[in-house]
Amino acid sequence: MRPITLHGHTRPLTQVKYNREGDLLFSASKDFVPNVYYSHNGERLGSFHGHRGAVRSISISSNSERLLTGAADNLSIIFQVETGKLLAKFECLSPVVAVSFSMGDKEAFVLTENVMSENSILHVFDVTKDSFELKYKKIIETNSKPTNAIYGYLNKTIIITFEDGSIALYDAKTLEKIAETKDHEKAITDIEMSKDYTHFITSSKDATARVYDPRNLTLIKTLQADRPLNSVSLSAMRPEVILGGGQEASEVTTSDAKAGKFDVLFFHKIYEDELGKIGGHFGPVNTLRYHPNGIGFTSGSEDGTVKIHHFDPDYFSFAYPDQ
Repeated sequence: MRPITLHGHTRPLTQVKYNREGDLLFSASKDFVPNVYYSHNGERLGSFHGHRGAVRSISISSNSERLLTGAADNLSIIFQVETGKLLAKFECLSPVVAVSFSMGDKEAFVLTENVMSENSILHVFDVTKDSFELKYKKIIETNSKPTNAIYGYLNKTIIITFEDGSIALYDAKTLEKIAETKDHEKAITDIEMSKDYTHFITSSKDATARVYDPRNLTLIKTLQADRPLNSVSLSAMRPEVILGGGQEASEVTTSDAKAGKFDVLFFHKIYEDELGKIGGHFGPVNTLRYHPNGIGFTSGSEDGTVKIHHFDPDYFSFAYPDQ
């Protein structure tokens, strides 16, 4: 399985995401400029200009017409995917850590970081008119910085993760906190909802990935890796999970050539066993996403490259050993 390596960025990757059909791949990095590619061959279709800081979060509308971005320059922008045109811009009081279109694309949220004297704020917008029309907002009262957020089933809830390893569940209409849990020992780095919204998974610097019930944040499974994790993704085809991370370059000793551990790890979601690994990057894996149909995955690294992996035919005929 030879990956397609993309060199569309000049700085470390922060996020890669497919559109709903999986024919388009979007990437964001610290170089301020998100890109879009054909996912089957890696051909770059265009870039989106407008940010002046590292783009931390992206979200694609279900019809693939709009791209929502959030960045360290305190801006959230809605772009037209086909032309790259800037449709709307919202200026926040602090850096943006997470953005997302709702199911149905009628709403979107923008979550900001708590820095200096500014609080973390969750903004919910009406975006049906290609503009940011603020519906309501809430100050997230916490001493820890938020790291990511996603919508729950039918946009009824919003789940927020934090640097102290905690997770909070909010009602998406009243923005009141419903539940909270703290199972991770270090910062939560990524979160992804399953395709059927029955569970979600998180990754953490504590070298674990954990599966939760999105209704009440009940812990279901814990996957133990051998390195700090930066990203995680769920397969829509098989009971598998991919994990990525690795030691920071400053922490890797010259005495151990494999100390960085920059492979992508495959785990069985139910039995929690490691199934295998795929190498290729020369720095920590910062972001991962399975193709929506489970036919491959994409990884983005601290080394500035994006790698598109298409699974070989043998992958689809593989049967797990009896557990």
